[in-house]
Amino acid sequence: MLARISSLAESAFRLGAELYGWLSTRTPMQLALITLSAVAAFFVFAAALIFLVVKFYEQDLPDVMTMKNYQPSLVTTIYYRHDKVAAEFYVEKRMMKKYEDIPELMKKATIAIEDDKFFSHGGIDFMGILRAALVNLREGGVVQGGSTITQQVAKVMFLSRERTFARKIKEFLLSLEIEGNFEKEEILEIYLNQIYYGHGCYGVEAAAHLYFDKGVDKLSVAELAMLAGLPKSPNGYSPFNNPKAAVHRRNLVINRMLGSGYITRETAERALGEQLRLTALRKTPNDVPYFAEHVRRYLYNKYGSGRLYREGLKVYTTLDTSWQKQAQRTIMAGIENDDRRIGYRGALGWIDVKKTAPDWEELNPPKKGMTDAEYFAVDRRLKAVVKSVTPEAINVEVNDHRGVIAKAGFAWAHRFDLKVDGRSFEPVKDASKLVKPGNIIEVKVLEKFGGDPVRLALDQTPTLQGAIVSLDYTTGEIRAMVGGYDFEKSSFNRAVQSLRQPGSAFKPIIYSAAMDKGFTPATIVIDSPVMFEGMEKDWKPGNFKNEFYGPTTIRTAVTESRNIVTIKVLQKIGLGYAMEYARNLGIRSKLENNLSIALGSSGVTLMELTSVYSVLANGGVRNEPYFIRRVEDHAGHVIEKTEPISAVVMPEDTAFLMNNVMQGVVEEGTGTAVRALGVPTAGKTGTTNEYIDAWFIGYTSGVVTGVWIGRDQDQPIGRNETGGRAAAPIWLDYMKGVIKDLQIRPFVPPKNIVFTRVNKISGELTMPDDPDSFFEAFREGTEPKEYATISAHPKAPAPPSDPMAH
Repeated sequence: MLARISSLAESAFRLGAELYGWLSTRTPMQLALITLSAVAAFFVFAAALIFLVVKFYEQDLPDVMTMKNYQPSLVTTIYYRHDKVAAEFYVEKRMMKKYEDIPELMKKATIAIEDDKFFSHGGIDFMGILRAALVNLREGGVVQGGSTITQQVAKVMFLSRERTFARKIKEFLLSLEIEGNFEKEEILEIYLNQIYYGHGCYGVEAAAHLYFDKGVDKLSVAELAMLAGLPKSPNGYSPFNNPKAAVHRRNLVINRMLGSGYITRETAERALGEQLRLTALRKTPNDVPYFAEHVRRYLYNKYGSGRLYREGLKVYTTLDTSWQKQAQRTIMAGIENDDRRIGYRGALGWIDVKKTAPDWEELNPPKKGMTDAEYFAVDRRLKAVVKSVTPEAINVEVNDHRGVIAKAGFAWAHRFDLKVDGRSFEPVKDASKLVKPGNIIEVKVLEKFGGDPVRLALDQTPTLQGAIVSLDYTTGEIRAMVGGYDFEKSSFNRAVQSLRQPGSAFKPIIYSAAMDKGFTPATIVIDSPVMFEGMEKDWKPGNFKNEFYGPTTIRTAVTESRNIVTIKVLQKIGLGYAMEYARNLGIRSKLENNLSIALGSSGVTLMELTSVYSVLANGGVRNEPYFIRRVEDHAGHVIEKTEPISAVVMPEDTAFLMNNVMQGVVEEGTGTAVRALGVPTAGKTGTTNEYIDAWFIGYTSGVVTGVWIGRDQDQPIGRNETGGRAAAPIWLDYMKGVIKDLQIRPFVPPKNIVFTRVNKISGELTMPDDPDSFFEAFREGTEPKEYATISAHPKAPAPPSDPMAH
């Protein structure tokens, strides 16, 4: 190969020498003719070469006319019921704006900085390219581009980002094609809607909302200029990333606008002096992550990913803004309270502070332009390193700031023990028994940043999980939904995806079915030991405290959540009948075909059980739960609208009898924790074996709300962490925020309900002077006919010592 190259080089040299010798013998006239011929030949050759190149690349050029019908990727928006934006889904965040709706100064600012000959060139600005080349040569680097707005549209719409000769040729050709088929205004409209402005935003309208939280038509000259300067380097000139560079670029745009005569000197000076005022950089708007994901799955399954992420659907939901925020706040606070009551799990780790400096970038999220005041926001959880400990205080370092945890901030942190009731522990009095220097711990900021040291409290990220769902039972609209503690760590929606044993929260279904079979709240069932023979082993159920109470009314059984009575009632009415009854009320999950369903052994979702309670609350009418009111396409055409589905699935008098009994649960039973709401309320607690699940579902004045607390791994929550203790306080906290929006109303009895004075122990008629008498509700004709022999009945058992138990 080397020998061949050497031979070719020798031949070329010899040919060149001969040609030189021949030319040296020519006359000046002959040389002039030869030169002209060579130049002409060169231009003919160049033209032929250009023609061939154009023909070659023309073959696979895309059709620019597709831009006429081009539909860019648009944002799918999720709205609350009051039409406020709740969440967005998109591939590219873009808000389309028609040419005539874009401010003239936005167009002029863009032309001034990107392509000042836009309205005069034919797609390629050859002088601009030459001028840019000279500037770049003088500066020793690329400081000025020569691409026109049309070329940028060609690149964005049809070409990849690779930098090759072939792509540049295609860009030139496409630019000429675009100019030949589109008006200048059309090209500029496409540019201002398509170009990238940074942080996931495409187009000037989306950028205006991102940086200034307002539409492009509301921006000042300085703000318009800042947007116009971004496309050259969206990240480098981002005011969030580099405010100094952003202002410098903005000022360049303003001066270009002045030089082009687009603005007056007075306007320019005012714009140059304007302070940069940005909105806070936000993630993708998603105030309701669990609910938004629930909607996203539905849209994906029904419409596919293309329509979901690219066609700009508008999804109007049933979610109430204030109720949802209240639900998110209370479920997080409630889980944290439950988690702290169970105990402190200890430090996260340890470092030798004498030898190793803490890596705060690794321990805590980066600041990303946040001030210390923003970073140390009240209630924010951060990691800290213990510097020293005394019995009264823990001194820590957090991101190079000093912090202190006083006794009130660590008193809760008794030792973690799932076998011991968290309430039995005394407050911690000596911090040195909790942590030691070098420990990495979690802390919560207690006060606005500014003090030295920063006041903190000992904290921990909960290992518990929980969910809450709230419906308008008169319509079936889902008004609030939260499916867990932290969506970023777990997107699993425990309100609708998790099958959990409901425990005693399932019992109202059994007793409602019994009421339809002739039982009354005063019906007596013997609470006594039972045993059922099984294939592998016998089943011997018991009550919560493993005690038996003898003759027990249905009311007492529900109020005190007596297991044995519920099983005997189910046995009496029939398993098949009860299971069918449950399905009619709204249970869709598979039920085990055995008597243990009386105690809630079959898994159900929080949503379906809460919807069952809505039937009781709504007088026997089931309104099918729904979460989407309508879906529109990007042009506003309705493509889906929910028509509410209602059906009578229970007699009205049965529903009232159960409501009346379940009010007793709140007034004197296992749900007394929510009595503080102070309005007519009915509900039921649920607790499963080993305290693995805790439930409370209750309703009042048009709203039914369900709360579940537990662990994802089916492990115990903690000893005595019942539905009344772990879930009911969360329900109460949530409803306190909701009740202000409700018109309070009592449970009104149907016309065939009568109230008769009975003895609460025996369920029989009694006299007014009976200390255990009260007025019981009955269907007309089912009230007792005989009077009680008071002395023949033992006194009613005292309520549990812990009113929040069970």
